[in-house]
Amino acid sequence: MTKCYLLGAGASLGNNPSKPDNLSPPSSYEFFTKGRKYQILPSDDFPDLCNAIQKHIGTNQPIESLSESALEIEIENFLGDLAERHESKRDKKAQAALSQSYYFIYELLRTCSSFHYPELERDFYQELAKEFKRNRYSIISLNYDNLLENSMLAEGLGCNYGFKRMTNDGRNVPIAKVHGSINWFNYLTKNIAFGKSGDFIDVIRSVHGTIVTNNFSDGERQSLRVKPPSELQEIPYRELAKARDELYEPALVPPISSYKIYNKNSDYKNAWNFASSMLEHASELVVIGSSVRSQDDKLCSIIEDGVSSNIDVTLAVGESTLDVKERLTDLIGNPQFTEYRYFSDYVKNELH
Repeated sequence: MTKCYLLGAGASLGNNPSKPDNLSPPSSYEFFTKGRKYQILPSDDFPDLCNAIQKHIGTNQPIESLSESALEIEIENFLGDLAERHESKRDKKAQAALSQSYYFIYELLRTCSSFHYPELERDFYQELAKEFKRNRYSIISLNYDNLLENSMLAEGLGCNYGFKRMTNDGRNVPIAKVHGSINWFNYLTKNIAFGKSGDFIDVIRSVHGTIVTNNFSDGERQSLRVKPPSELQEIPYRELAKARDELYEPALVPPISSYKIYNKNSDYKNAWNFASSMLEHASELVVIGSSVRSQDDKLCSIIEDGVSSNIDVTLAVGESTLDVKERLTDLIGNPQFTEYRYFSDYVKNELH
């Protein structure tokens, strides 16, 4: 039996409180404000995404002239509305906007990860890395970014994502990234509609396909390509869809509520099975920065099915503490709770 961490967006946001906000990963309301700040938006490569943002706000003003408050759009609700339009009406513009969002999210988080220097900053993820050397644990991460991996690597550790081709020696931290990762890539499939010009917009137009809602792939598709996080600095989003002989899409499962696509690659199923195994063998669950939202029904399902009813649960989830306690009690039964407010409080009290 062992400790299992469940890390949500709040873990990466709170990883280094001393870092200026403009250098930290985006909250769910900051994807488009930071996208503009880093000059990723507006872009001729993301016209349908930009148009969808304008339509959501109800304006014809260009993205660059909008106020910051106007661009504070909750990403899951926004993309969920697009997915609903695509599924119910086969809306091609909504599909194009969703396809462009994969590359936008990749580029935004790639940029944020480039501001991360754990060997200099001594952040909380690095404290977790040092703890692994003393006491082994496993991690389920809901995040796309590589801040966690960067800190592990800075401490001389590796990462085991749970894919069959990966080794699990004593230096590799088990990390189940159930929503994908910016250093994972899918080969673009043959049903991608290539435009005659081969322009970026034409190449990626159908990346977001028709959804088999929340189902996994049972087919033997080509495995995900996993890159070392350090290499991403040399791979801007356009490089992924540049050459016809080697085209990639970011292996992300965008935050689109019940319309998440897991059927593109069997490695998604491997990641979820890895997470399920972690929970089944856990004697303690530590939740940091995740509200364990009921909309993430796959996560709730593996918690309900795999976690022992009398497990010890430690929370560091900020203002969501009461909601998370209630949700986990409903899912698990009678867990024994220990509560901290923030990631920093957990590190101070449990890792020092």
